[in-house]
Amino acid sequence: MSILLRNRITGITTSTDLFGEDLALFLREYPDLVKVGIGTTANQPYYILLNETIEEFRSPYANNGLSYNPSTGTLSAGVFSGNGSGLSNVTATGSGIEIKDDNVLVGTARTVNFANNLSVTFASGISTISGASSVSAATTAYGLAGTPNLSVGIVTATGAIVGSAVTINSSGVNVTGIITATSFSGNGANLTGIVTATGAIVGSAVTINSSGVNVTGIITATSFSGNGANLTGIDATRIVNGNSNITVNSNNTITTTANSVTISTVSSAGMAMSSGKRFDLSSFTETVNTLGSAGSPISGSNTLDVGTYSTFIAYVGTSSVTFSLTGVTAGKLVSWTIILIYTNSGSRTVNFSFGTLRYPGGASSVTLSNTAVHDVLSFFTADNASNTYASIIGLGFVT
Repeated sequence: MSILLRNRITGITTSTDLFGEDLALFLREYPDLVKVGIGTTANQPYYILLNETIEEFRSPYANNGLSYNPSTGTLSAGVFSGNGSGLSNVTATGSGIEIKDDNVLVGTARTVNFANNLSVTFASGISTISGASSVSAATTAYGLAGTPNLSVGIVTATGAIVGSAVTINSSGVNVTGIITATSFSGNGANLTGIVTATGAIVGSAVTINSSGVNVTGIITATSFSGNGANLTGIDATRIVNGNSNITVNSNNTITTTANSVTISTVSSAGMAMSSGKRFDLSSFTETVNTLGSAGSPISGSNTLDVGTYSTFIAYVGTSSVTFSLTGVTAGKLVSWTIILIYTNSGSRTVNFSFGTLRYPGGASSVTLSNTAVHDVLSFFTADNASNTYASIIGLGFVT
């Protein structure tokens, strides 16, 4: 077998063929030679000879767990230990690697597991980690590049730039241009170009301040309200419309005038028409109060509001009916008329609860019709219905 020998002192490596006992004798004679390896041909492993101590020579021996192939430059062993920082092209498995976050060491791990939103592939000794193309709510996205399309609800950030005109940071929102909104609120003390609430001038005729609105010229409005005591150029005693006016006089009377002609004068005694003048009642109408109907006649107690109505129509069947009053004013003359329409023939009772009822000729009552006809009666009182006077306008009007 061939043996490579390197002199520890001279550094010279030699090769010789030694076998068996010759090899053992050679090594005893040259204890300063370091055993490098042995082999029969160049392209095969050389098993390195081992000695148990460097202090004295003992019989060398080889272990097939440690070999060197000079053709490939490969040193093989079951286990390597020590500092491997000078090694290259080494893939560490099971020994641990450093884990860094943004170039800051956070620890050493045997296994690195990539969780949600990352895709990991491994081929030909290269591991590729890819970020997700989209993220869901409550997800933090890092390292987005290009023009990612993000659809989010609420974004929490320390700052943001929207185009070239809007910057959002801890100081607020800075905008170059115009802000349009449905409403604004908050302190506007630092705003410029805004009329303050303490005063405003509109043209040269209108000034608005804490005292009110001062106008030089004419104010036109659909209506005016409030105290007009300080208005000038107005006769507060007259209401004028064209050639007609109503004047409140100093003697507590009111005079109406049309085309400079006095029509009437109102005083505490009432209204007096001027000579040759009269009330025109041609358009006057009065509302009639109807009780019941032909298909649903009244019965029982019924109240006549003579303060609102003066004419009543009552549909009466064969049931008992009683009429009472409301709206009577003491010291005022009140009159009313009742038209009784009987819906059928038969005996019926109609009572008038109008105080002391007085009929013409001293009669104490009046006999009403018992057939399907109409009876008409008129009443008036001047003493709050203590005494009520009745007049029979007509009985038995045919339907």
